[in-house]
Amino acid sequence: HNLFKVDESDSGSGGNTDAADYKTALALYNSIGIGSKISKSQTAYDKMVSSSNQYKLSTIVNYWSQKFGLDPKLTFAMIMAESSANPYAHGTSSGSGYGLMGCERSIFFNQTQTLKFVDGTTQNFTPSYATMQPGSGGTTTLNGITVDKNISNQVMLGCNELRQAMNYARNNIFAGLISYNMGVGAMYWIVSR
Repeated sequence: HNLFKVDESDSGSGGNTDAADYKTALALYNSIGIGSKISKSQTAYDKMVSSSNQYKLSTIVNYWSQKFGLDPKLTFAMIMAESSANPYAHGTSSGSGYGLMGCERSIFFNQTQTLKFVDGTTQNFTPSYATMQPGSGGTTTLNGITVDKNISNQVMLGCNELRQAMNYARNNIFAGLISYNMGVGAMYWIVSR
């Protein structure tokens, strides 16, 4: 099927090629089943945001997103991109990301970070295996719900970094995501092109 084939006989005649192209594309999509499985099973994103998620990510993400003035959907999207919602995710090198939001160990671990909340308050936090590894830091309560403290710490640190990236990018989501993943210098270089 060539959906983008130009019909020379119709050019300039004012014919309704958009409707015909749409019908052709729809028939092709239906013939190969594109999108047919989405409604039949829960997606990975649906499982992550569900209130029955084993890590209670909905509670954690909504809490920290609000504290840092972020849209929870943006935070969830970053978690899906960085770790597929696996709080145990990490690479093998010291420069690879760690946890739900893929914060780099070589940059953040064992270095005190000053977290800046949207209400103007600050908090010092030192990321390390002791404060970020799931199951090893006990629990904490967020909005009346008990959650794993270190999984919460992963999202807290990631939201702080995402907020900083968005600030550098003047809240431009595209530029902010570049800054989060590649650094401020890369963001300026890419955006200036």
